[in-house]
Amino acid sequence: MRRFPVVLLSGALLMGAALAACGDDSGSSSATTGGGGAATTGGGSSGATGLTVKATEYNFDVSGTAAGGFNSVTFENDGKEPHILVAIKLQPGKTVADALPLLEQEGEPDPAAAAAVFDGDPNTAFYGTPGLLAPGGSETTIADLPAGNYAFVCFLPSPDGQPHFSLGMAKDFTVADSGGTSTPPQTNGEITITADKITAPDGMKSGTYAVTNNGSDPSDFNMAGPTDKQISDFDDAVNGYFATIGTGETKAFTVPAPLLGGFSDSIPPGKSGYVVLDLEKGRYLMAGNSDDATGKTLVSGEFEVS
Repeated sequence: MRRFPVVLLSGALLMGAALAACGDDSGSSSATTGGGGAATTGGGSSGATGLTVKATEYNFDVSGTAAGGFNSVTFENDGKEPHILVAIKLQPGKTVADALPLLEQEGEPDPAAAAAVFDGDPNTAFYGTPGLLAPGGSETTIADLPAGNYAFVCFLPSPDGQPHFSLGMAKDFTVADSGGTSTPPQTNGEITITADKITAPDGMKSGTYAVTNNGSDPSDFNMAGPTDKQISDFDDAVNGYFATIGTGETKAFTVPAPLLGGFSDSIPPGKSGYVVLDLEKGRYLMAGNSDDATGKTLVSGEFEVS
């Protein structure tokens, strides 16, 4: 259950340090996605606006509308490979056509050229959008998206090693500057991440949940189930697939149980993301920080739905 957008990126995609000096980072997740606290009164999801993104090889089909503020984002993998949904904010008037040359460039791009295209650091992106999905999987989150121009991008590699975005998985979308809500969604409870564990609230059931990082470091978040497997089984399945990239081996991407909730990037300390969960009876696993060197999950938790 390892996070791949940063782990697998190379060259221009590892541009965090370069863009950090580009000025205002209001387009990055630390300033725009989630919030400093979690609203936990009542239940249900948010607002009338929302996007549905269907992934295939190699395309994003985006439907729905988004307005500045909190929007539901449903991600469905109708393809045969794993995919991920990363939202990158663009400068006014810029499009995917402007972003792709920088994303495909070997080595770090000129900081001024990157700042002219990206509104903030595309490596930190918006963690509020759904994360890694196996074929047939689906996840819904509620993401805080400021008004402006964006691109949805899949950074995962194809079996021959080419990044999906270079094969066509990069799609423009626009968030309108009116009609949205700045109020975090009402939730059924709060999942908390600390330095040593992830804890779900008592009485977990289907609904909308805040996921709050109370640790001192950024943390990934993924949830899977129902399952009788262990976190290590998921780590082995995911890392085993990605170890075959570029080797000529054709291997299907499978995980021991469906990935039900997660984010496309790590949650900064003190911030919250929001997942919408459809839970059956059974045992569920949650995973957070991952060791980039070994691919092993470092912080985890589990819960039962009765």
